[in-house]
Amino acid sequence: MVSESTSTRSRSNPALSLEEAFARLEKMKEEIGLNGPFSRETVVKGIGYSSVSGTSGRAVAALVHYGMLDRLKDMYTLSELGKKYLVPTSDIEREQAIEDAALQPTLFKDVFDDYVGQVLPNKLANILTVKYGIQYKVAGSAVKIIESSFRFAGLLGNNNILARKVTATSDPMIHVETVDAEPTRTTPQHDQALIYQAQPRLATGGGSRQGVNEVGEGWSLTVDFQNTQHLSMEMRKRVRALIEAAHELVDELYESDEKQASKSVIQSLGDQEDAEV
Repeated sequence: MVSESTSTRSRSNPALSLEEAFARLEKMKEEIGLNGPFSRETVVKGIGYSSVSGTSGRAVAALVHYGMLDRLKDMYTLSELGKKYLVPTSDIEREQAIEDAALQPTLFKDVFDDYVGQVLPNKLANILTVKYGIQYKVAGSAVKIIESSFRFAGLLGNNNILARKVTATSDPMIHVETVDAEPTRTTPQHDQALIYQAQPRLATGGGSRQGVNEVGEGWSLTVDFQNTQHLSMEMRKRVRALIEAAHELVDELYESDEKQASKSVIQSLGDQEDAEV
């Protein structure tokens, strides 16, 4: 059990998830507009609270943590990041603002940098306490906020792998590689590990994106396709066949993982029996 002095202060971190913070920012835009600077009391009411309190103060602080608001003494203004989210000039600009906000809190950035490309540890609450200076009693809630925020920003895949979004490309690409380092998991994972949310269709025009990004025991497979022009029916069929073939290959690789895991278990049991004899 981790012990700590009641006088030890927990490391500063947002009290709201990224999604909730952006929802508060949108409410602020509706209630008091974009033109600051605003007093603390004005911001508190703008984001939906009746008065300044511990709860409302932590909510305002969360918006500052995520870089949505800039603070100068007791006055607040909408940051450049906040403007890019609320009044974006393109969808890409808004998406980038979301990703940037997720990595604004120093705690979030440290966790991301330490575990990018890896499965987020299931003992993260303990790690936050031991390694990152978060009080044990609030570490659990901090984990929920971190995971929720990374998922909202598209930085955390369905199998809890931290990764930046795949960079857009105009050319189809397939890449298969082996992983020399020891795997971070001891059992195969069967849930999809998409680094980005691929569109489930191929559009006839106007652009679309499809892809697969899966990671297993000692292997990874990535297929990324994006088009910005009209595709013929024959070309759409060929691309769809490529994606389907990739999924079939992933299934075979996962089956190989399962067989290897079973062999390891049998070998381990055999070793135990030999040791007992």
